[in-house]
Parts: sequence; structure tokens; C-alpha cells
Amino acid sequence: MKKAGVADDNDRLILTALDDEKVFNVLNEDLLAPRLRQDIIGRNMDLLKADRRSGRDFDQNLLQWKAENEQGLLRSLRLVQMENVDPTMSIRNVRQQTVLTTEALTALDRSTMNA
Repeated sequence: MKKAGVADDNDRLILTALDDEKVFNVLNEDLLAPRLRQDIIGRNMDLLKADRRSGRDFDQNLLQWKAENEQGLLRSLRLVQMENVDPTMSIRNVRQQTVLTTEALTALDRSTMNA
């Protein structure tokens, strides 16, 4: 109370009044409880705003990711259409390649030499 500049006599009067249970209950109900409720509501509103902001950021990032993936898919489809490549093939022209063993290549060389 000294920080507030209250004289010693007034300090004793205030403390005596607060010792009275009825005065304490009235002060608690009329002044302290509403202020505490406001503080709690304010904190909860701050948490709610942060949660909404986080949700908006997540949604925005998800939409951006989806748009980028759709663009990549469209680019890939355009390339497939331009090159007439079967989109189910993982490597272009894999089905059209023939792999010969060393023996087969040697036999092929002999047959072309004899021809």
C-alpha cells in the first residue's frame, strides 16, 4: 500500500475492511472475478486466433502444393502427347529394345560376313 501512497491509517482501514468476509466477497464478485474472466477469455481468443492462422497457413500450403503437382502432371502429359510415348512406360521405348547376348552378336556378325 505504501507504493500507492496510502497513509498508514488508511492502510489499516483497508485491511480491516478486507478482513470482513462480506466485503471480501463483494469485491471478489464485482471486481476480481470479472477481471479474471476477461483475462481468461482474452487468452483463449489469442489461442483461437493462432489456431485459425495455423489452419489457414496449412490450407494455403496444401493448395499451393496441389497446384504445383497439377502443373507438373500437365507438363508430363504434354510431353507424352508430343513424343507419342506410352505413359505407362517408365523408360521410353523399353518395349522396343532388343538385348543380344555376346554369343548372339557373334553369330550375327558371322551371318552378315557370310552373306
